[in-house]
Amino acid sequence: MSALLLAWALNWLALIPWRRSIGQHWTERARLLYPAVYSAQACGTCFGLSAAFALRVAGGEWARCWAEGMVAAWLGGKLAMYALSREVWPELTLKRWLRKFVIQLTFQFSGFWFVFLCAIIFMPPEFGLTAVLIGLAVGIFLLAMIFGCPQAVFKRLRLWTPAPEHQRALAQRAVMALQAELRGVWFCEGPAAYAAAFMISHDFVFSETLAKILSDEEFYAICLHEATHLTESRWTIAGRVVTGLRIWPFIFVRPAFTAGGPGGLLPLVVLFWLLNVTGRKLGRRMEVRADAQAAKQSPSPQVYARALEKFYEHNKTPAVMRAKSSRVHPDLYDRLLAVGIQPAYPRPAVPRRVNVIFIGQFVAMLAIEFSWFIVEGVKLIEGIVKSIK
Repeated sequence: MSALLLAWALNWLALIPWRRSIGQHWTERARLLYPAVYSAQACGTCFGLSAAFALRVAGGEWARCWAEGMVAAWLGGKLAMYALSREVWPELTLKRWLRKFVIQLTFQFSGFWFVFLCAIIFMPPEFGLTAVLIGLAVGIFLLAMIFGCPQAVFKRLRLWTPAPEHQRALAQRAVMALQAELRGVWFCEGPAAYAAAFMISHDFVFSETLAKILSDEEFYAICLHEATHLTESRWTIAGRVVTGLRIWPFIFVRPAFTAGGPGGLLPLVVLFWLLNVTGRKLGRRMEVRADAQAAKQSPSPQVYARALEKFYEHNKTPAVMRAKSSRVHPDLYDRLLAVGIQPAYPRPAVPRRVNVIFIGQFVAMLAIEFSWFIVEGVKLIEGIVKSIK
């Protein structure tokens, strides 16, 4: 509870610059909101690690429940996100937010990360038949995630519902214009605008909000963008699948370390880096291609540009970001210029990634961690002294 209240207070303070920006252009408001959201998202992790180290420093009975304290503090930091989300999205209800939180927790933590961490824990210290079997099992699990297992669950649980006939007709029209194949058009809940194409299952998924904020022409333009992804070559899809397995090599951390020490981990890191960079470059190239096709096939490039801008404005996403090479989608400002549209406003400033709140959390976490290392170091020295005596 204390972690939840503290995180809520920090998130409230972090939103002060955004609150004061009422009346400014949406790009400036989005720029000021970004560091507050980034800080709030990192809050749970910082709180969890800080609680774990603090309990270990306290020693005694407290040290034995460090894991429980870490999970409780992490959960408190995450639950405090509701207050921030509610202020940014006034229409968001607690029920809808909790539903989304539970879904993310189930698939991201209990699903993916639980399997991944269990594989590392049960992986033997040496390469052998057991290591191969565990590697194959995790590989099959990751491929199932890539090839549509989560989407099938969403449909089964009715988290995705069939889109209305009007939107399905617009989507089908876009797909026919690009001679692609479409099997299903689905709607999902949420206050944010969302659109995605799943190349393996040939499905479109849109948020209900997206259909509300866009006109028919603009919705059709977004469908054209997503339909372009359905025309990607088999080699491109194969590349997406392979790069989607980039984290898989890390399940072999233990046997790699046993075989070559710290140097044995270098091939895993290099392989991850190569797959990660390749995946992002491939994704970026496909997004640029989809933008070009959508602008070309739309009634006019202005329609597609207007749809993109509404998308970003509603989601309060900055029009310009840092670290362009680390993201799949280009900046909105560059996307508009690429389709031949000059925005009616100057290029916005780049948002800060962190704010004073985030820096304070990080410094406090490092201080507690440093204290833990000092305590452990003192214990080690005392043990050495006793053994000498």
